[in-house]
Amino acid sequence: MTEAAVLQQSMNIESQFREAMFDAGIAIDAIPIADSQLHRFKVDGDKNGSQNGWYILYGDGNPKGCFGSWKLGLSETWSLKNFSTYSPQEKAEYARQMAEVKKQREIVQATRNKEARAEANRLWSNAKPEKGVHKYLIDKGVYAHGIKTDGFNLLISMRNTNGILHSLQTIDPTGRKLFLSDGAINGNYFPIGNPKDKLIIAEGYSTGASIYEATGHAVAIAFNSGNLLSVA
Repeated sequence: MTEAAVLQQSMNIESQFREAMFDAGIAIDAIPIADSQLHRFKVDGDKNGSQNGWYILYGDGNPKGCFGSWKLGLSETWSLKNFSTYSPQEKAEYARQMAEVKKQREIVQATRNKEARAEANRLWSNAKPEKGVHKYLIDKGVYAHGIKTDGFNLLISMRNTNGILHSLQTIDPTGRKLFLSDGAINGNYFPIGNPKDKLIIAEGYSTGASIYEATGHAVAIAFNSGNLLSVA
């Protein structure tokens, strides 16, 4: 195969991989690089400076890759040839490469989580205790239970069972809720009250606060339905 033909094949692989990313809802401006390394990038529509998108593209004799978005919780695989036609050797190589992808993603995710913990602690340290006058609390008819404010948003801490602060949820006066970018959510929660004979697990702060104020039972705020089981 001539050098020009090799270059054309490489461009074809990268173009098809990029098209698969677009089809999955992940827009990338640059042409993907088939170098077997994890690349991060800004997904179209995300804020400037963010790198929520990721991909790994293998340009070997059996081109394949993975891509996704940490923000969307999306992860997809792609192959130039149909996965069902893989030979035993190709299946073994695919398994090895996917294990490599997982390892690289875990390393990057650990770094992202570490940076988020530092940012969460900075914001929490600089915030002031909320006294119950925030518009969101008034609208919901609940009190402030150990939460803080930065002067505009409510800040609700997200900690693990060892009390380590991993992330924050913010709630603005209109009730818009956001999580700290790259902050770990799974298994982290916000406690209200001290558990005795019962512990109630709820999704949102206002629901949990309402339960605590009505029953006196301690509550763990899981923040979303996907985190309920982990918190339990």
